[in-house]
Amino acid sequence: MTRLLRATADCKYDRTIPKTISLARRQLQPLAWCWRTALDWFQSCNIEIGRCMPRSRSCLFAFLTSICVLGALRWASAKEPVVVFYPPPYSETDTRDVYTTRLLAMALEKSGGRFVARPAEGKMLQGRSLLMLQQRRGIDVAWAATSNEIEARVHPVRIPIFKGLIGYRLLLIARSDAEKFSKIRTAEELKVLVAGQGHDWIDTPILRANGFRVHSGSYYDAMFKMLAQHRFDYFPRSVLEIWAEAEAHKDEGLMIEPHLMLRYPSAVYFFTSKENTALAQAIESGLEKMLRDGSFDKLFNEHHAELLARVGMEGRIVFDLENPELPPGTPVERPALWHRPPER
Repeated sequence: MTRLLRATADCKYDRTIPKTISLARRQLQPLAWCWRTALDWFQSCNIEIGRCMPRSRSCLFAFLTSICVLGALRWASAKEPVVVFYPPPYSETDTRDVYTTRLLAMALEKSGGRFVARPAEGKMLQGRSLLMLQQRRGIDVAWAATSNEIEARVHPVRIPIFKGLIGYRLLLIARSDAEKFSKIRTAEELKVLVAGQGHDWIDTPILRANGFRVHSGSYYDAMFKMLAQHRFDYFPRSVLEIWAEAEAHKDEGLMIEPHLMLRYPSAVYFFTSKENTALAQAIESGLEKMLRDGSFDKLFNEHHAELLARVGMEGRIVFDLENPELPPGTPVERPALWHRPPER
């Protein structure tokens, strides 16, 4: 124990070593403090530890260790919040997750637990973040459009973050192709053209299952350049994402197609590892409280109400698609969890 304490005291934080060493150091500090405090207390009572019988020494060691562990746990509980790491934005211009991270932070706060959410370091694609989550390697919570395959690997918190609107898709196109798209009236006509999607996004197999041609790419930022270079014809994006993306890439000659929409049932959830039930329960509890007190809808409308008003559903041709990837546990029986567009 003495050697371990000395090694811990000498350990200095280094960005080049694994974060687990720094974390272990922080966790051992209260244990070292408790151990020294307990020894000082026994010495003040004139207990000569060195003269005890071997059995007495082992009992004393066990007693001291119990005091230290309990003291350290109490100290950590009072002083140290549990840091929950989530995937960082892919780039400086990627604003897709501002709402999601705010929702996560509010849910954790509402849960009454001592969790605090922080972005992990480095860039990562969705597939990698889910793998790291599954393997518990630096990611504690992630979010994605659910599927049977994803729910088999990680634990879903089945409250749709975007109220199902992630499946309402407008088309980002090259401005030079506007006339070509203006002539499309049926899904079969659209299927002649090629959509662009991320290779690990659930939208890719959904579109292909419905007979659409899809060109898949690996990097989010590169998708817009590929569209501008006519590597594919259109980029289906959620009604909640497309406005900011069109604005960010307007100088590349991209625009929102004004009269078509794809629509399929879909839900984006928070996910934890299968083992981290405490975090999953905390997130679910916090979200349920937000639904009851109205703060969920307030935050959702703060970020999305203006965007939804710009969609113009009444003037669009809507192609409804099937989603064979939607798991049977999807809470479709709870209407409060889903956005309901006005009747046309």
